Amino acid sequence: MAQRAGIALTYKKHNIIQGWEGQPKGMEQILWERGWIDPTVTRKVYTVHGTKDSMGAVRKDTSLLYLMSNLKDFHGQETMLQLKATEMGIFIDRTPKCHCELAGEGIEYAWGCAKNQYRRQPLKDKRGKDNFRRTVRKCFSREVITTERVRLFLQRARAYILSYHKL
Repeated sequence: MAQRAGIALTYKKHNIIQGWEGQPKGMEQILWERGWIDPTVTRKVYTVHGTKDSMGAVRKDTSLLYLMSNLKDFHGQETMLQLKATEMGIFIDRTPKCHCELAGEGIEYAWGCAKNQYRRQPLKDKRGKDNFRRTVRKCFSREVITTERVRLFLQRARAYILSYHKL
């Protein structure tokens, strides 16, 4: 019927190859542009954590993380939490991102508690959009993350903060 109507049965699909335009730069690209990467050395030498020398020690000059930490504009960069707190007029001193031991009020422990509760739910309760949402709400409910648990999380986080502060 389609052939009689002059409608093509096949069509050409053009593969679009995604380029670098509009993509964020990586550590290697930033360091290359700023002259921190030696152009006479092969790129395989530079890795995220650095390559090891013949004695097995990590060479810091080949670690992308180490080199990035030496860039002046990354020294005083605030975390997202510090930025938002500053906007609200609150000062936060060195609270690292996603660090369960040091994150302010034990928030990472509460997230972990909810995630563990979610993992214990049967698969049938997670299938389908409505069931998934219901299960997630249940895992974050006051029945799971109780006031007593939140206080314990806060106490644990505070103990870590104080011990790190003494160091």
